[in-house]
Amino acid sequence: METIRIFRLFAFLLLMSYPLGAVPIGNLSAYHAEILIDESSNPIPTLTPRALELTKKGAKAGYSQSNFVLGVMYYNGTDGIEKDFNQAFRYFKIAAEKGQLDSQYILGGMYINAEGTPVNFEQGVKWYRIAAMNAYADAQVTLVESYLFGKIIKQNTEEAYLWCILAINNGKDHVREMLPKFEKNLSRKSILSIQNKALALSKQIRINHEKAIANNNKEQSKWQAFMEKESAKSDK
Repeated sequence: METIRIFRLFAFLLLMSYPLGAVPIGNLSAYHAEILIDESSNPIPTLTPRALELTKKGAKAGYSQSNFVLGVMYYNGTDGIEKDFNQAFRYFKIAAEKGQLDSQYILGGMYINAEGTPVNFEQGVKWYRIAAMNAYADAQVTLVESYLFGKIIKQNTEEAYLWCILAINNGKDHVREMLPKFEKNLSRKSILSIQNKALALSKQIRINHEKAIANNNKEQSKWQAFMEKESAKSDK
């Protein structure tokens, strides 16, 4: 998960749990900092009852951000919500289908680990691949390992090498140490072919990522407006 972005979502929800106008918008960064500092001891902040109610309204209205937040809370469990993988799976699936990037990756793992759903390697790999094609770096690394070890999908050294290149290009430099092993077991012709494929695929991934981020930003603006409107209603 992209930790800072997740905690900013929680910060916004906590801000919404105060009466309208009680907290100046200029202080929002202070709320971000306060929650980020708390990460080491309590990685999932507890929302106030009011913020939780607003989040559930946002989820019911179909906003992926609210569904994602509830997925995180049910997955981990908090003081206000008991851990429930079935509920977490439901919320993550809604968010993933709407294009929420973290949820796409998490959903893949839930299928693989039978969390809130029967184990389904095919669906798990499907969602890992969707996330990877949207430039989610952890999903790309997961595909490297999946194709390399062949536990959840048929072993394929060429596919593992392909996703290794893409993951490195996406900032996951620690998998670079795998390159010599791949290149030792592949012909020079195969290596060049895969490198060319990676180059073409990286362009498509970049396009996908830009679209996904644009869509997420657009929806987040609508989500924040919705949450502010609902918060104002409850203040009356």
